[in-house]
Amino acid sequence: MPQELNENFKMGVDIDGDGKPDVAISVKTIAGIIMLIVSAVGFWYSVQAQIDGKLDKVDLPPPEISRVEYDLKDKLVRNQIKNIDENVEEIKVQLEKIEERLYEMR
Repeated sequence: MPQELNENFKMGVDIDGDGKPDVAISVKTIAGIIMLIVSAVGFWYSVQAQIDGKLDKVDLPPPEISRVEYDLKDKLVRNQIKNIDENVEEIKVQLEKIEERLYEMR
């Protein structure tokens, strides 16, 4: 005779094969898990839709770079390149001195 399904009905799962249920899950628990999954998925899609809507509406102002600022940044970059070139030349001279000393030591 089939059992009546009510909120206290428990279903057991035998994992190790000893004939006794190792895990007992009630109908309430199964319904709760399903509701949790459904609400999590709904929340996920809701947040994704809000994010997509916000990203479409973002209007960034055009960057305002004055000629003076551009010239100053350009000058700074050129000076840095010049300093790097000078440092490389100094390193080359030092390397040549080290090579000469190493050669004299042999």
